[in-house]
Amino acid sequence: MPNICEYFSKKEKVWKNFSDHVVYKEYFLTPPVNYTSKNRASLWHINGCLPRLDSVNRKFIIDVEHPIMLSGDSRNYRTMIKNKEEIKTVLSSDYCKKILPFSEEAKNELLYYLGLEKNVINKIEVLYPSITRKTIRVKKVSEKDAIIFLHVGNKFYGKGTGELIEAIKILEKKYKNKFICHIVCNDLRNVDYNGNSIIWHKNISYIKLYDLYKKSHIFVLPLLQDSFGVYLECLAFGLPMISTGIYDKKEIISDKYNGILINAPYSLYDHNYIFKKWNNWDEFCDYVKTHLSYEFVEEIYMKMKFCIENTEEIERMSKNMFAVLDRRFLTKLKNEKLRRIYRESMS
Repeated sequence: MPNICEYFSKKEKVWKNFSDHVVYKEYFLTPPVNYTSKNRASLWHINGCLPRLDSVNRKFIIDVEHPIMLSGDSRNYRTMIKNKEEIKTVLSSDYCKKILPFSEEAKNELLYYLGLEKNVINKIEVLYPSITRKTIRVKKVSEKDAIIFLHVGNKFYGKGTGELIEAIKILEKKYKNKFICHIVCNDLRNVDYNGNSIIWHKNISYIKLYDLYKKSHIFVLPLLQDSFGVYLECLAFGLPMISTGIYDKKEIISDKYNGILINAPYSLYDHNYIFKKWNNWDEFCDYVKTHLSYEFVEEIYMKMKFCIENTEEIERMSKNMFAVLDRRFLTKLKNEKLRRIYRESMS
């Protein structure tokens, strides 16, 4: 048998409906194969949608961030239940060769919501999103340095931006001039803050954002919704995180190893809330607006306080961020796995 590179350059071709999502940027930078047009391909790699079987005439594999993404309406969650049988029919089709959830938790959600048959379950294989290392420099803090926190929360609600601001108000009463927090957010609404510990950024380029990643010591993201992209970027820059452990985040951040975990009071895809407290994105945002948890704010404050008082931990956690990247999320590893999946799917 020819080697994998020869197999794809001379024999079979793959088409992928590329997404502009941040987790797919690596496909453009270091693609696992030379992709071709839809009509010339022997295999389709589909992301972010469910193909209609009456329009499918190729074998295909499909990415799954969450089963909601297969519903045809990622903003109205009940559509997933409404279209459940259609989703199962497509996934059980002979054309569908592999189902690639982003994480073990995404796999669990597929099984929970869809009740898949054994022959479909056997198609499932976790394929983590990936990124390449952006720097070799480990984060260090000298005695004279103020701790630099970074937060990126462009959708505001769901990213914990409001709760973070409240925590900073408490933090600066005791640690003024010992820290600064850069907040990147295009949707700063109802912000009541008059201190000097926050530097605001709006509509910045990726070049400027990457500069913030380089000079920051800790990324703080008290997340209540899914957001894989910034986690990959923190791995690539060796930037430890203060993060909630919602959904699949414990597969990226381990408490006191490469970051610090916070207990979220609720989250977007929590079985105890979705379809009970909200049915769509707008209802989730409304819930966040009216359910500020001061216990959550206090916990964010305590984790940031820990980093200010224990700066020696930052270097250790930074090294471990690179270790997690190399072990699970490196693009080279994903590409090797994806080439094998392509080959198996076309055999």
